Amino acid sequence: SEKLLYDSAHEHIRTRQYDLAIDGLTDVIKQFPDGTYTPNAYYWLGQVQAAKTPPDYEKARQALVQVINGFPDHSKVPDATFKLGKIYHVMGDCQRGKDLLSQVARDYRDKTAGTLAQRYLDNNIDC
Repeated sequence: SEKLLYDSAHEHIRTRQYDLAIDGLTDVIKQFPDGTYTPNAYYWLGQVQAAKTPPDYEKARQALVQVINGFPDHSKVPDATFKLGKIYHVMGDCQRGKDLLSQVARDYRDKTAGTLAQRYLDNNIDC
């Protein structure tokens, strides 16, 4: 089932078995493109791509964009947008990162993502 596949992939994330997690999350997305866990799978795929060694920031970017564009009303959008802002910053597109982080800080100031975005802007962005 979708939940079992997602839970298995998430367990691989927890144990830092990133290649297995990527395979599992990709399977969730392929087998259940409109599933309940698909937005979460894209979000975590972005997280894992950025966390693995070496990181693949472009694949992380692509996965996070899928959350934002494909599931605009999902609860993961603020977190995905925050992470995407950080990814753009790390990839060298400081202005795009700053714009996204500022949007999160403004639009989601009452959520953790908004607070984290403001902190990241204050401590890391100078462009």
